[in-house]
Amino acid sequence: MIDNKYRNCKDVYLIDHGDRADPELYYNGKYYNYWQVEDALWYEFLEANNFTSESDAYKQFDKDEIEDKFDEYVRENIYDYLNY
Repeated sequence: MIDNKYRNCKDVYLIDHGDRADPELYYNGKYYNYWQVEDALWYEFLEANNFTSESDAYKQFDKDEIEDKFDEYVRENIYDYLNY
């Protein structure tokens, strides 16, 4: 079941399978493991913003600010990542 758009990205949908399997992302007729995409983009985000670690990011900004910045980063970079 397609629940919603992934981080408000146009045409990228989050599919939640409940407890029986990892969530997936659906884009352009293909399925992607949610955790692989989320983790890869998270580490790219940290590097692009010159954070030395996840804890470094949270020292500089609060959780909501980091989430907002990460959402924006994902919206700007998800298509290049998924189309690679």
